[in-house]
Amino acid sequence: MALTDIIQAAEIIENEKTSSIDKDHLEIWFGLYDILTTEEFNALYYSLEHKQYVAENIIIKQGEIQPSLYFINSGRVKLYYNDNEGETLVKIMGRGEVVGASAFFDASVWTINVAALGYAEISVLVLEKIKSWQKEYPALESKLHDYCAKFDGLKDYFQSKGKDRRGDQRVSILGRVTTILLDRYGKDTGIASKGDLTDISPGGISFFVHIAQKKNARLLLGRNVRVVLPTELVVSGKVFSAEGTIVAVRPHRLNAQRIYGHVSFNQPLGRNDFVGIIEYWKANTVGLIPTG
Repeated sequence: MALTDIIQAAEIIENEKTSSIDKDHLEIWFGLYDILTTEEFNALYYSLEHKQYVAENIIIKQGEIQPSLYFINSGRVKLYYNDNEGETLVKIMGRGEVVGASAFFDASVWTINVAALGYAEISVLVLEKIKSWQKEYPALESKLHDYCAKFDGLKDYFQSKGKDRRGDQRVSILGRVTTILLDRYGKDTGIASKGDLTDISPGGISFFVHIAQKKNARLLLGRNVRVVLPTELVVSGKVFSAEGTIVAVRPHRLNAQRIYGHVSFNQPLGRNDFVGIIEYWKANTVGLIPTG
Protein backbone atom coordinates (compact mmCIF):
# COMPACT_ATOMS: atom_id res chain seq x y z
CA MET A 1 0.00 0.00 0.00
CA ALA A 2 2.83 2.35 0.81
CA LEU A 3 4.34 1.81 -2.66
CA THR A 4 0.95 2.35 -4.32
CA ASP A 5 0.49 5.58 -2.38
CA ILE A 6 3.92 6.80 -3.48
CA ILE A 7 3.17 6.05 -7.13
CA GLN A 8 -0.22 7.76 -6.95
CA ALA A 9 1.29 10.79 -5.26
CA ALA A 10 3.95 11.03 -7.96
CA GLU A 11 1.30 10.84 -10.68
CA ILE A 12 -0.73 13.57 -9.01
CA ILE A 13 2.33 15.81 -8.83
CA GLU A 14 3.16 15.29 -12.52
CA ASN A 15 -0.44 15.93 -13.58
CA GLU A 16 -0.52 19.12 -11.52
CA LYS A 17 2.71 20.24 -13.17
CA THR A 18 1.19 19.64 -16.60
CA SER A 19 -2.05 21.44 -15.74
CA SER A 20 -0.07 24.52 -14.73
CA ILE A 21 1.65 24.74 -18.12
CA ASP A 22 0.29 27.47 -20.36
CA LYS A 23 -2.41 25.96 -22.59
CA ASP A 24 -1.17 27.87 -25.63
CA HIS A 25 2.27 26.32 -25.12
CA LEU A 26 0.73 22.85 -25.03
CA GLU A 27 -1.15 23.56 -28.25
CA ILE A 28 1.95 24.83 -30.09
CA TRP A 29 4.09 21.87 -29.06
CA PHE A 30 1.45 19.14 -29.25
CA GLY A 31 3.60 17.12 -31.66
CA LEU A 32 6.47 17.10 -29.17
CA TYR A 33 4.18 16.42 -26.22
CA ASP A 34 2.75 13.45 -28.12
CA ILE A 35 6.09 11.58 -28.27
CA LEU A 36 7.12 12.28 -24.66
CA THR A 37 5.79 10.87 -21.44
CA THR A 38 4.11 13.30 -19.06
CA GLU A 39 7.19 13.21 -16.85
CA GLU A 40 9.55 13.84 -19.76
CA PHE A 41 7.52 16.75 -21.06
CA ASN A 42 7.36 18.34 -17.61
CA ALA A 43 11.13 17.93 -17.22
CA LEU A 44 11.64 19.66 -20.56
CA TYR A 45 9.17 22.46 -19.95
CA TYR A 46 10.49 23.37 -16.51
CA SER A 47 14.04 23.46 -17.90
CA LEU A 48 13.13 26.16 -20.44
CA GLU A 49 13.85 29.85 -20.08
CA HIS A 50 11.17 31.98 -21.71
CA LYS A 51 12.41 35.11 -23.48
CA GLN A 52 11.02 37.94 -25.57
CA TYR A 53 12.77 39.63 -28.48
CA VAL A 54 11.88 42.71 -30.51
CA ALA A 55 12.61 43.46 -34.16
CA GLU A 56 16.25 42.95 -35.16
CA ASN A 57 17.32 41.68 -31.73
CA ILE A 58 20.25 39.35 -32.41
CA ILE A 59 19.50 36.00 -30.80
CA ILE A 60 22.64 34.16 -31.96
CA LYS A 61 25.76 35.44 -33.69
CA GLN A 62 27.59 33.52 -36.39
CA GLY A 63 30.78 31.94 -35.01
CA GLU A 64 29.54 31.59 -31.44
CA ILE A 65 29.73 28.33 -29.51
CA GLN A 66 26.49 28.41 -27.61
CA PRO A 67 24.69 25.05 -27.59
CA SER A 68 21.05 25.93 -27.03
CA LEU A 69 17.73 25.04 -28.60
CA TYR A 70 15.27 27.81 -29.44
CA PHE A 71 11.57 26.91 -29.43
CA ILE A 72 9.59 29.62 -31.27
CA ASN A 73 6.28 30.20 -29.50
CA SER A 74 5.25 33.27 -31.49
CA GLY A 75 6.64 35.62 -34.11
CA ARG A 76 9.32 34.87 -36.70
CA VAL A 77 13.10 34.80 -36.87
CA LYS A 78 15.47 35.03 -39.80
CA LEU A 79 18.53 32.85 -40.26
CA TYR A 80 21.29 34.45 -42.32
CA TYR A 81 25.05 34.41 -42.72
CA ASN A 82 27.74 37.00 -43.35
CA ASP A 83 30.58 36.65 -45.81
CA ASN A 84 32.87 39.04 -47.66
CA GLU A 85 30.02 40.03 -49.96
CA GLY A 86 27.52 40.90 -47.21
CA GLU A 87 24.49 39.19 -45.69
CA THR A 88 22.50 36.34 -47.25
CA LEU A 89 19.20 35.02 -45.98
CA VAL A 90 19.06 31.27 -45.40
CA LYS A 91 15.47 30.88 -44.21
CA ILE A 92 12.71 32.33 -42.06
CA MET A 93 11.25 30.27 -39.23
CA GLY A 94 8.16 30.82 -37.10
CA ARG A 95 5.73 29.55 -34.50
CA GLY A 96 6.07 25.86 -33.69
CA GLU A 97 9.59 25.49 -35.14
CA VAL A 98 12.89 24.80 -33.38
CA VAL A 99 16.17 26.55 -34.20
CA GLY A 100 19.64 25.22 -33.38
CA ALA A 101 19.54 21.42 -33.58
CA SER A 102 22.95 21.08 -35.27
CA ALA A 103 24.82 23.30 -32.83
CA PHE A 104 23.02 21.71 -29.89
CA PHE A 105 23.33 17.98 -30.60
CA ASP A 106 26.54 17.99 -32.70
CA ALA A 107 28.44 20.48 -30.52
CA SER A 108 29.29 22.60 -33.55
CA VAL A 109 29.89 26.31 -33.97
CA TRP A 110 26.98 28.43 -35.19
CA THR A 111 27.42 28.98 -38.94
CA ILE A 112 24.55 31.47 -39.08
CA ASN A 113 23.10 34.50 -37.34
CA VAL A 114 19.60 34.40 -35.90
CA ALA A 115 17.62 37.62 -35.43
CA ALA A 116 14.00 38.43 -34.62
CA LEU A 117 11.68 39.67 -37.36
CA GLY A 118 9.35 41.76 -35.25
CA TYR A 119 8.29 40.69 -31.75
CA ALA A 120 9.00 37.05 -30.94
CA GLU A 121 8.53 34.85 -27.87
CA ILE A 122 11.05 32.03 -27.63
CA SER A 123 11.73 29.31 -25.08
CA VAL A 124 15.42 28.46 -24.70
CA LEU A 125 16.92 25.15 -23.58
CA VAL A 126 20.63 25.14 -22.68
CA LEU A 127 22.73 22.01 -23.08
CA GLU A 128 23.56 21.69 -19.38
CA LYS A 129 19.92 20.88 -18.62
CA ILE A 130 20.14 17.61 -20.56
CA LYS A 131 22.79 16.29 -18.21
CA SER A 132 20.38 16.55 -15.30
CA TRP A 133 17.88 14.34 -17.14
CA GLN A 134 20.16 11.47 -18.11
CA LYS A 135 19.56 9.21 -15.11
CA GLU A 136 15.88 9.87 -14.59
CA TYR A 137 14.81 10.27 -18.23
CA PRO A 138 17.41 8.43 -20.36
CA ALA A 139 15.25 8.43 -23.54
CA LEU A 140 14.40 12.13 -23.48
CA GLU A 141 17.51 13.37 -25.33
CA SER A 142 17.09 10.97 -28.25
CA LYS A 143 13.39 11.78 -28.55
CA LEU A 144 14.16 15.48 -28.54
CA HIS A 145 16.90 14.99 -31.15
CA ASP A 146 14.54 13.16 -33.51
CA TYR A 147 11.85 15.80 -33.13
CA CYS A 148 14.18 18.77 -33.69
CA ALA A 149 16.11 17.23 -36.60
CA LYS A 150 13.22 17.83 -39.00
CA PHE A 151 13.63 21.59 -38.62
CA ASP A 152 17.34 21.60 -39.42
CA GLY A 153 18.13 21.94 -43.12
CA LEU A 154 21.30 24.00 -42.76
CA LYS A 155 23.65 21.19 -43.69
CA ASP A 156 21.99 20.69 -47.06
CA TYR A 157 21.88 24.45 -47.60
CA PHE A 158 25.60 24.98 -47.09
CA GLN A 159 26.49 21.93 -49.17
CA SER A 160 24.78 23.61 -52.10
CA LYS A 161 25.95 27.12 -51.20
CA GLY A 162 28.68 27.14 -53.81
CA LYS A 163 26.18 26.65 -56.60
CA ASP A 164 24.04 29.33 -58.17
CA ARG A 165 20.64 28.70 -56.62
CA ARG A 166 19.01 30.78 -59.30
CA GLY A 167 19.02 27.98 -61.82
CA ASP A 168 17.44 30.10 -64.56
CA GLN A 169 19.59 32.36 -66.68
CA ARG A 170 19.94 35.87 -65.31
CA VAL A 171 19.85 38.76 -67.75
CA SER A 172 21.50 42.06 -66.97
CA ILE A 173 19.11 44.96 -67.48
CA LEU A 174 19.30 48.70 -66.84
CA GLY A 175 16.50 50.77 -65.42
CA ARG A 176 14.68 51.78 -62.27
CA VAL A 177 12.71 49.64 -59.85
CA THR A 178 10.50 50.57 -56.91
CA THR A 179 10.48 48.36 -53.83
CA ILE A 180 7.56 48.66 -51.40
CA LEU A 181 7.90 47.13 -47.94
CA LEU A 182 5.05 44.84 -46.89
CA ASP A 183 4.05 43.82 -43.39
CA ARG A 184 3.92 40.19 -42.25
CA TYR A 185 0.39 39.90 -43.65
CA GLY A 186 1.41 41.11 -47.11
CA LYS A 187 -0.11 44.58 -46.77
CA ASP A 188 1.56 47.79 -47.92
CA THR A 189 3.42 49.66 -45.19
CA GLY A 190 3.62 52.82 -47.30
CA ILE A 191 7.43 52.68 -47.19
CA ALA A 192 8.93 52.64 -50.68
CA SER A 193 12.29 53.30 -52.28
CA LYS A 194 13.66 53.46 -55.81
CA GLY A 195 16.72 51.55 -56.95
CA ASP A 196 18.76 50.67 -60.02
CA LEU A 197 18.16 47.30 -61.63
CA THR A 198 21.12 45.01 -62.23
CA ASP A 199 19.60 41.74 -63.43
CA ILE A 200 16.47 39.62 -63.55
CA SER A 201 15.57 35.95 -63.84
CA PRO A 202 12.22 34.14 -63.67
CA GLY A 203 12.92 33.52 -59.97
CA GLY A 204 14.05 36.93 -58.79
CA ILE A 205 15.42 40.40 -59.37
CA SER A 206 18.54 42.27 -58.23
CA PHE A 207 19.13 45.98 -57.78
CA PHE A 208 21.22 48.65 -56.07
CA VAL A 209 19.55 51.03 -53.66
CA HIS A 210 20.76 54.05 -51.68
CA ILE A 211 20.74 53.68 -47.89
CA ALA A 212 21.71 56.39 -45.41
CA GLN A 213 23.46 54.14 -42.88
CA LYS A 214 25.10 50.82 -43.61
CA LYS A 215 23.85 49.31 -40.34
CA ASN A 216 20.28 49.75 -41.56
CA ALA A 217 20.88 47.29 -44.41
CA ARG A 218 20.26 44.38 -42.04
CA LEU A 219 16.74 45.68 -41.43
CA LEU A 220 15.87 44.81 -45.02
CA LEU A 221 17.02 41.20 -44.92
CA GLY A 222 14.09 38.80 -44.76
CA ARG A 223 11.50 41.53 -45.34
CA ASN A 224 8.57 40.97 -47.67
CA VAL A 225 8.42 43.45 -50.55
CA ARG A 226 6.58 44.24 -53.73
CA VAL A 227 8.77 45.23 -56.66
CA VAL A 228 7.29 47.48 -59.34
CA LEU A 229 9.00 48.10 -62.67
CA PRO A 230 8.60 51.38 -64.62
CA THR A 231 5.02 52.37 -65.39
CA GLU A 232 5.76 52.36 -69.11
CA LEU A 233 6.36 48.62 -68.92
CA VAL A 234 3.09 46.80 -69.44
CA VAL A 235 3.11 43.00 -69.26
CA SER A 236 -0.07 41.01 -69.93
CA GLY A 237 -2.04 44.25 -69.98
CA LYS A 238 -0.83 45.68 -66.66
CA VAL A 239 2.15 47.39 -65.07
CA PHE A 240 4.51 44.68 -63.87
CA SER A 241 4.81 44.02 -60.16
CA ALA A 242 5.70 40.94 -58.11
CA GLU A 243 5.97 40.08 -54.44
CA GLY A 244 8.90 38.33 -52.81
CA THR A 245 11.44 38.29 -50.00
CA ILE A 246 14.76 40.13 -49.77
CA VAL A 247 17.23 37.26 -49.49
CA ALA A 248 20.57 39.05 -49.93
CA VAL A 249 21.95 42.38 -48.76
CA ARG A 250 25.51 43.29 -49.77
CA PRO A 251 27.45 46.56 -49.70
CA HIS A 252 28.50 48.25 -52.93
CA ARG A 253 32.26 47.89 -53.36
CA LEU A 254 32.82 51.57 -54.12
CA ASN A 255 29.97 53.36 -52.35
CA ALA A 256 29.17 52.55 -48.71
CA GLN A 257 25.76 54.20 -49.02
CA ARG A 258 24.63 51.88 -51.80
CA ILE A 259 23.68 48.27 -51.20
CA TYR A 260 22.98 45.38 -53.51
CA GLY A 261 19.74 43.57 -52.81
CA HIS A 262 18.19 40.46 -54.29
CA VAL A 263 14.49 39.66 -54.12
CA SER A 264 13.34 36.08 -54.55
CA PHE A 265 9.83 36.05 -56.04
CA ASN A 266 7.11 34.16 -54.19
CA GLN A 267 5.97 32.81 -57.56
CA PRO A 268 8.40 32.46 -60.49
CA LEU A 269 7.58 34.57 -63.51
CA GLY A 270 5.70 32.90 -66.32
CA ARG A 271 7.49 32.68 -69.64
CA ASN A 272 5.27 35.33 -71.26
CA ASP A 273 5.89 37.85 -68.46
CA PHE A 274 9.63 37.23 -68.45
CA VAL A 275 9.93 37.50 -72.25
CA GLY A 276 7.78 40.65 -72.16
CA ILE A 277 10.17 42.31 -69.70
CA ILE A 278 13.22 41.38 -71.75
CA GLU A 279 11.61 42.55 -74.99
CA TYR A 280 10.79 45.89 -73.36
CA TRP A 281 14.41 46.44 -72.42
CA LYS A 282 15.64 45.34 -75.82
CA ALA A 283 13.61 48.15 -77.27
CA ASN A 284 14.58 50.75 -74.68
CA THR A 285 18.18 50.06 -73.63
CA VAL A 286 21.43 49.20 -75.35
CA GLY A 287 22.88 45.79 -74.63
CA LEU A 288 21.51 43.06 -72.41
CA ILE A 289 24.25 40.88 -70.97
CA PRO A 290 23.58 37.32 -69.74
CA THR A 291 25.17 37.06 -66.29
CA GLY A 292 24.44 33.50 -65.26
